[in-house]
Amino acid sequence: MPQSDYKLWIFGKAVPTVGVDLCHSAAEYSYTAEDLVDFGYTDPHVERGGKFGLHVIINETFTTGSSLASLLISIVTGTTSSPTTKLTGRTFLIADLVAGKHYYIPCAGKVQRYLAAYAEPNTGTATAGQVCMWFGPDEDGAE
Repeated sequence: MPQSDYKLWIFGKAVPTVGVDLCHSAAEYSYTAEDLVDFGYTDPHVERGGKFGLHVIINETFTTGSSLASLLISIVTGTTSSPTTKLTGRTFLIADLVAGKHYYIPCAGKVQRYLAAYAEPNTGTATAGQVCMWFGPDEDGAE
């Protein structure tokens, strides 16, 4: 069984070694068909005990040419394929978003059928910075 079989990939699924640009023009949801988790039923019960959450790998160091100081990455859920209900989130200083870092955001709150990520800059936008993200169990090495 390949190692990624238990990971529910969103951003960067197609090319996880490269990642995808994040917040280079505005806030963004992972709404495309390949960047959205559909459990197929209303109550998947995956959030128990904080052992399931969002992994964020920084593939390219974030830089900014404007006033961008931090980035809020949230887990969102809903009953439709464009979920907007925020469950939990974590604010990252741009200085902490350096290539090779692995962050984990535990899922807090009731997960519905669809699960996605939402990234929102405090102000401005990033001029560089790429990530790959997936939902899955907590793993060693994540901050």
